[in-house]
Amino acid sequence: FSPKQKRTITLSPGTYNYRASAPGVIPNIGTEYMESNMGYTWQFYIVTERR
Repeated sequence: FSPKQKRTITLSPGTYNYRASAPGVIPNIGTEYMESNMGYTWQFYIVTERR
């Protein structure tokens, strides 16, 4: 995916592993169960914090 790109995909019900990453950013990695006859919307964004 390119920055700000949106994509619609169709998945069969089941458990899926995902990974959202960008250069210089700690990736978001996880597992989600997708139920049948449901719609899901995900958004991933980067928050900059001073340490």
